[in-house]
Amino acid sequence: MRLLTTLPDEAEANTLGDALYADGVVTTIKETRDSAFAVWVHDEDRMEQARAFLNAFDASSKQVSDMAREARAQRRQEAKTDEQLRARTNKVRKQIDAKQNMRIGTVTGSLMGICVAVFVLTGMGDETDVVGYFTFVPLVPVRGGYVFGDVNVIWQSQPWRLFTPMFLHFGLMHIAFNLWWLKDLGTAIERVFSARYLLIFVLATAAFSHVLEYVISGPT
Repeated sequence: MRLLTTLPDEAEANTLGDALYADGVVTTIKETRDSAFAVWVHDEDRMEQARAFLNAFDASSKQVSDMAREARAQRRQEAKTDEQLRARTNKVRKQIDAKQNMRIGTVTGSLMGICVAVFVLTGMGDETDVVGYFTFVPLVPVRGGYVFGDVNVIWQSQPWRLFTPMFLHFGLMHIAFNLWWLKDLGTAIERVFSARYLLIFVLATAAFSHVLEYVISGPT
């Protein structure tokens, strides 16, 4: 910005600023330390135009009054247009945020899908022979029933058993409740951190809890 002039009267400075605005020159009026009012021109390329206007400036003339009135009306219209634009922008932003809040995270959706698939494959947990593929310790058929096999198979050839028990659900209420909190909590973690963070967190938590449960309670 460049200083155009300093006037002792605020009304006169505002009139000059409004008239310049109507003439295509944008200004800012600032009060100085000695209670005068400085007129600053925003665009340095407009300084010659502003100086020429200032030389012919007469705050009391009808032409200047009309230009100032026109500028004030134009500013009010621009302010109204800006407000409408901000309102539309805020509305669109809220709509986008609402859609994002409804969207399930990628990893969260994948985990939910696996849970549902396993639930169906295991017959809601009733198909013991299928359930045995997902338990921490494998199930071995014995005389029409099942017993737990050797836990060492996890370290030898079936490391996925560290994680797969988390996909087992027994009954509709069980899976419905878990899917509900997984959708909300999982999606929130994905948004705050990342999908990768959620995946690592889920796998690490599952492996730790399954091993801890085995150490404390044995195969279940």
